Amino acid sequence: MAGIELEASRTTLNPGESLTLSITGIDQNGYRAAISPDAVQFSDDNGMGFVKNGIYTAGPKEGVTVIRASFGGYKAAAAVASGTQPVPLGNLDQYSPSFIGYPASVAGDVSMVSGGQVNASAMKLSYDFTGSAESTAAYAVFGNGGIPLAERPQKIGVWVYADQTMPHWIRGQIKDKNGNVQTIEFTQGVDWTGWKRLEAAVPQTLAMPASLERLYVVE
Repeated sequence: MAGIELEASRTTLNPGESLTLSITGIDQNGYRAAISPDAVQFSDDNGMGFVKNGIYTAGPKEGVTVIRASFGGYKAAAAVASGTQPVPLGNLDQYSPSFIGYPASVAGDVSMVSGGQVNASAMKLSYDFTGSAESTAAYAVFGNGGIPLAERPQKIGVWVYADQTMPHWIRGQIKDKNGNVQTIEFTQGVDWTGWKRLEAAVPQTLAMPASLERLYVVE
């Protein structure tokens, strides 16, 4: 076996409601087979519910959590939202962000620093666009398949700290379950210093579940 996939029958529910979890094993040739939930170990990151016989039931707490499955040394995860409140994505360091520059000559780095606006830490994207005559971009790429999103969010919000104004756009990339990639736009130009909360509308044509794969700056 080469890996497993975890799929929830729905990704939003109300406290007290339930959903079905399906586990699929995938071999080296891409063949797929269902795995009995009884053979899988489940956990809930935020203790918002419990799993029994492959059925996840939400408790009274509202918010978002990640259900994790483990089988034969392989792991998979699915995000679930309970209630209708805004859903925090959590600390970005848990998604192992890394840097990619475009073109390859663009230098930069992604690191976690203290003093976040919401959490104790924040993701810092450093880059250098000088010396390039063409379109340039600096990407923070999230590992492990990206940040799992709750069922069809209306928008995504991020806090961004700027140390100077600049004509750079801030965007994100979302990939849906069919592999289609959509670009979302937070701002067309940085016209502030300090912290500012930005929001980007999420296309409602996405095939769910989906994940936020990248945040990036483009010039």
